[in-house]
Amino acid sequence: MPESKDLGQSVDDLIEEGRERFCAAVVRKEKLMPIAGKGSVIFPPTFAGEQGEEVKPDYVIDSTPDGDIVLLDSVESQANRIEKLFMPPDGPYRNLVPQIEISVRNKDKDTTINLIEAPHRIADALVRFSDLKERAGKALMQVEQKNDYTEIARISPFSLLFGTWDSRGISGGRVKIPRAFASTVRGYNTYRLHRGYAYTPAVRLYMGQDEVEEALEQTGNRGLSKVGMAQVPGTVAQGGVIVKGDIVRESILSFVSLRNIRATNEEDTKRLRRYIASLGLLCLVSPLPAEYRSGCALVPEPGGETFEVVFSDGSRQPASLSLDKARQLAEEASRTFLDQGLQKQTYRFSWEEAKKEVRKKGKNEGTE
Repeated sequence: MPESKDLGQSVDDLIEEGRERFCAAVVRKEKLMPIAGKGSVIFPPTFAGEQGEEVKPDYVIDSTPDGDIVLLDSVESQANRIEKLFMPPDGPYRNLVPQIEISVRNKDKDTTINLIEAPHRIADALVRFSDLKERAGKALMQVEQKNDYTEIARISPFSLLFGTWDSRGISGGRVKIPRAFASTVRGYNTYRLHRGYAYTPAVRLYMGQDEVEEALEQTGNRGLSKVGMAQVPGTVAQGGVIVKGDIVRESILSFVSLRNIRATNEEDTKRLRRYIASLGLLCLVSPLPAEYRSGCALVPEPGGETFEVVFSDGSRQPASLSLDKARQLAEEASRTFLDQGLQKQTYRFSWEEAKKEVRKKGKNEGTE
């Protein structure tokens, strides 16, 4: 068994390139279990079918020779959960990343949305139709023209860590930044369950259906259902799953992807990579809230974690990194990279600009 590698010693050692054997990724696998105990019923997320398909939302369960595998949390959902750790007012790491907000006018009220919440991050429509558009566009074009990711990191470092694609923006889809960090939760050897339910209004316990309709001057269930007075007969619905095997949260921080991130010179490139890599390591070791959704609360299974560095030649080495040390590394890298201080700025969304683009695209579609 090779000696464990302490990742808290140096991020630069992981990033360093040009050697015959270098770090390809850091991988953490964490076994989870339902809060009620192993083998308890939990509820996965449901997803709609392919566009145009008239199918009810369903769980994602894949059959394999070794049993069925259920998706309990997707890459996108995991990223959203992690990003909340960096958001005000309660995110413990809110002082490590820029806090850029966009104000959206809705009737007589302004709603402020943090850029961290935007699904497509720096390439989101929220940005394209705001007065952040020019600055964000220049940052994206710096990647296109000079292979310089510095300004993107100063606006939206998670665009570099969790990926983004400027599919509809100024680059016309040419700027596409792959994920450097990806995490999923899956359950192995899964059994699907169903449940039955029925609903009877309280007054229906003492009155017949005809009497209820007469009292409310209503015929049929349509109006009654709107006010919760219609009886619903027994119905079969999805009832969650039981995972007989392991529930595994698998997280990968790719240093191959991180090495694609560059600045205009070697020293600035080191600072930029160190910042994004340290944020990624912090994301790797940070615990997430147990409540994934209603009916699905997951906690770590004692002794169920593996943490290792994977090298370019396929070899692996056990690794260790405490949460305190990961936070310290990220704080140091943040101070060094964000030398002008943490940016806290508010921009404004323009409904007029959005309307113009919608009309323009609508006309184009009509002529095709």
